[in-house]
Amino acid sequence: MRKPARASFEAFLQFFEEESRLAGKEQYVVPYLISAFPGCTDSDMRELAQWLQQRNWRPRQVQCFIPTPGTVAAAMFYAGIDTEEKPIFVARTDQERLRQHRILAPPSRESNT
Repeated sequence: MRKPARASFEAFLQFFEEESRLAGKEQYVVPYLISAFPGCTDSDMRELAQWLQQRNWRPRQVQCFIPTPGTVAAAMFYAGIDTEEKPIFVARTDQERLRQHRILAPPSRESNT
């Protein structure tokens, strides 16, 4: 996804938490999570879910990837290759997409998903 390494996000979280504490404010980071992004496997989703669990984060909303015309991600979705033209896994079927989605956002008793 051409995003910085997780270590960059973790460094930001430490900075944010420290600055919030110094300001005497109770503030929260709400990450925007996407399941079934081209190139992401079930293993990637489990790794992210484990990281979220270690932080005691329980996402209530997770966006399932939708290929938006004119984006690199959509091209990756349809072509099945990354930006370096290497083959990637793409969750295409409803079953594959739902499986990845449920890894990050398991159904709760209150929801119908």
